[in-house]
Amino acid sequence: MRRKWTPGAKALAMALVLVLGPGLAAAPAFAADAAPVPAPAKPTTLAAAAEAKLATVDTAAAVVQAPAAPAAGDSGGESFFKTPKGIAALVLLGSLTGYSIYSAMNKASTSPGRK
Repeated sequence: MRRKWTPGAKALAMALVLVLGPGLAAAPAFAADAAPVPAPAKPTTLAAAAEAKLATVDTAAAVVQAPAAPAAGDSGGESFFKTPKGIAALVLLGSLTGYSIYSAMNKASTSPGRK
């Protein structure tokens, strides 16, 4: 039996094809490297390997720096749940949890197996 597509389902399928199709087709194209990097010559002795590795180390980055000052958006150690956004998140979480418990307990229709 052949299933008929409703106009809404057909439009949704076309939209998914148009949105996801180019993204999935373009993913392999961007996976390749722009230019291959030549491998460095391998030293034959341990001393030569250590010297080669030390030559590439940036000594300025190896210096221990003091921790940076807190960012401007930092609350200065105040708990997230004490901020207005945190309080709003807790209220929303509590109200949605309460509604889900209420709706689970007061279902209008129940299956015969649950009675």
